Amino acid sequence: MTDTPPSVERPPYRAAVVVTPLDRLLVETDAPFLAPIPHRGQPNRPAWVPLVGAAIAPLKARTTAEIEALTWANACSFYGLEPGPA
Repeated sequence: MTDTPPSVERPPYRAAVVVTPLDRLLVETDAPFLAPIPHRGQPNRPAWVPLVGAAIAPLKARTTAEIEALTWANACSFYGLEPGPA
């Protein structure tokens, strides 16, 4: 057991991101206890979701903007929302 919480920065989770199809990818912040780098040790905030997308982008060989658009569309589809601008 480790005291380091799971995150996209750790190798097993990076591998999961790499094999996850783009049309199934969603992002979140694991609030409240797993703030993304550079905010580790602070209470998490939904405003930091873009940092998660930025960490995922190079793993998927996409830009951060592409990950934002893809995950926004996926979230709208998943939750039955009307797609619109992110």
